[in-house]
Amino acid sequence: MDRCGRTPADPPPTRSTGSRPSSRPCLPASPMPRPNLFLIGAAKAGTTSLARFLAGLPGVALSPIKEPCHFCPDINAETAAEQHRQTRLRLDRYLAADIRPPLHLHPVPRRADYERLFDGTEKAQLRGECSTRYLPSRVAARAIHAYAPDARILVLLREPAARILSHYLMDWRTGVERRSLEACLCEEIALGSAARFSNCRMYLAQTDYAPMLARYRALFPAAQLGVYRFEDLVSDPDRNLSDLLRFLGIEHPSGALSLPMENASGQTARRPALDRALYLTGAKRHLERLVPLCLPLSWRRGLKRLYFTDTAHVAEQAGEAWRHLPEVRGLVEAYPMPETVVSRPVPALRQAG
Repeated sequence: MDRCGRTPADPPPTRSTGSRPSSRPCLPASPMPRPNLFLIGAAKAGTTSLARFLAGLPGVALSPIKEPCHFCPDINAETAAEQHRQTRLRLDRYLAADIRPPLHLHPVPRRADYERLFDGTEKAQLRGECSTRYLPSRVAARAIHAYAPDARILVLLREPAARILSHYLMDWRTGVERRSLEACLCEEIALGSAARFSNCRMYLAQTDYAPMLARYRALFPAAQLGVYRFEDLVSDPDRNLSDLLRFLGIEHPSGALSLPMENASGQTARRPALDRALYLTGAKRHLERLVPLCLPLSWRRGLKRLYFTDTAHVAEQAGEAWRHLPEVRGLVEAYPMPETVVSRPVPALRQAG
């Protein structure tokens, strides 16, 4: 026992802090930044080119996965088998990485994972993504409106016959399709209302713009829905891109504006049977990932020349008969005139999230 009457086993005295509350303020957790821009298609209508253009503008932040397809579970379910052949990604590792390399398409079904795609974009005026499945989806319009009712919806359309042929050439180039274009269209026509992404290529359904746009026009006011034609952006890029920037509320950068050309279906495999086998087994996905890591650029260019050829002959093989199908002619005749596409005036953008 010491002079204070404590034994060695007693704990040292502690100063009483009383019941005073801590002086540190209790701050609420900051909300996750939400996207307020959705570029929803159509497929093969220039969305990849427009996404690249927008990503280069100050104040714009786009998802590193161009098409996370979060709001279209219907189409994700119908294309699950094809998606598995094309890519296999450990999404948890991708989202946890300090650097996320850009990816073209990978469905992100969980809301928490989806919002992590926009980490660090709090200061951006526009935060967006570019899933072309949202336009043909039967549920995406309502899901996006419930999540971000003040968001801008941006749509690119393309002349129907040109869009169908471009989509077919892309499918041929990637090994997805080897039948004639006319056979693919006739299959979809025969299926009628039973046509789905799981049982046909849906070339016609993805070009039937009127009912797809109607789903968005029923939910979003005209001032939030911008519809543009791919042909106009290509023929007069400065004028039409300037109009698009005004719609989005983005300051016009100095100099003339131009649309970068991306994702053109200009090449196809010389050996279609081999390419199709590589695609169906999933080997093509692994080769596309490994070849850039293992071979120098000069070797890759040589290998590309040996493996691929121009798609002009594929377009010639497609012929002209498919263009005269009544369903195709009807889509071409219904294609909107330029003056009916974009709604004005456009108010200032309201930040979401």
